[in-house]
Amino acid sequence: MKKLITRNDGSNSEGVGSILQGILHLYAFCKINNLEFVCNKLKNISHFQYTDFDSNQYSEKLNNFFNLHTENSEFDEFVDPSWLILNWGEQFNQEKKKHIKDLFNKINYQGKNLFDNDKKSLSVHIRNINEQDVCFDQRRELFSEKKKNYYINILENILKNEEQEFDIHIFSQGNYEEFKLFEERFNAKINLNSDIIETLYHLITCNYLVTSNSSFSWISHLYGQNEKVFSRDNFFHSWYSETILVDYNGNYIQKN
Repeated sequence: MKKLITRNDGSNSEGVGSILQGILHLYAFCKINNLEFVCNKLKNISHFQYTDFDSNQYSEKLNNFFNLHTENSEFDEFVDPSWLILNWGEQFNQEKKKHIKDLFNKINYQGKNLFDNDKKSLSVHIRNINEQDVCFDQRRELFSEKKKNYYINILENILKNEEQEFDIHIFSQGNYEEFKLFEERFNAKINLNSDIIETLYHLITCNYLVTSNSSFSWISHLYGQNEKVFSRDNFFHSWYSETILVDYNGNYIQKN
């Protein structure tokens, strides 16, 4: 059986979403095509720079959490992650889901649960600007005063359309003053500059997920654990077909 591998090195310039998305796709590709998945440990993952960890410690935390590396490191072929995501992944967008979803069983989380178990959990990932950013494409729609209105509108639409009582959590970086409106208006809990593992776990496992145009959000949705996902319609990659797409103003887009 041919053994395949893809990129695991962030070169201290790319974050976990950027690297892990290719690995998740390779796993599904191997399962669908009866090939052997090989995965070395993540290394040199960026964004450790604003934590108390050095590069090796930060990557090791992620490796322990995702628990994807294989004992066997020998491989026959390297597969370009861009091809996996943009070509094969787009063509087999729904077929890959059940296999990536299985990888949730490997996740090793030892932290606390932030959610109120008596309510539906709603996590909102807001991608703020930080010093480690390497991509400034306008489609990223990083947090700003204008973008704040988008998140207000999408939360109001969810509350209007869903007959649920929600435990709302904002996950982002920055200062409380930038986000206090969400606490005042929606009684949201503000989680800023939190541990990356804690944030990832609560994005992956929440009932309802509001994403940002970020690979960090995208890999969270790829695990397929959320009841509903709400995402912009202009992201670089395809969301799963069940995803509720919204426009620039946070309004639902009707599917044909």
